[in-house]
Amino acid sequence: MAKMNIEASAGHLEEVQDFLTEEMNKAEISEDTIFKVNLAAEEAFINIAEYAYGTENGMAEVSVEISSSKKVTVTFRDQGKAFNPLEVSEPGRERFEDENLIGGFGIFMIRKMMDSVAYQYSEGKNILSMECSD
Repeated sequence: MAKMNIEASAGHLEEVQDFLTEEMNKAEISEDTIFKVNLAAEEAFINIAEYAYGTENGMAEVSVEISSSKKVTVTFRDQGKAFNPLEVSEPGRERFEDENLIGGFGIFMIRKMMDSVAYQYSEGKNILSMECSD
């Protein structure tokens, strides 16, 4: 397993995606899976950056583990406000039809792109794990 600790700010998104891409390339993960994992990671990391710490700065730990069967597991840990994204309901039809409504699709996209998504709050940390098989 590889991991990195990084300031949870939108300006560090590219570093997170480069880290994940490098690890997946080492394991010869397909471009399609790399794309899906990076898109889901973008949504998860930006949510941490924008909402976990409010106006304060905080850190995020990003880890990636790739099994011998090429199942990619990405885990985000932060010490921000407790928030279970799996409790957010899926956006309704009006969300898709109203062009003035912005946002609300990130968690929906993560759920649809990943094989599984799990959340727990433990020892003062939000822990979000996402799995995607190649």
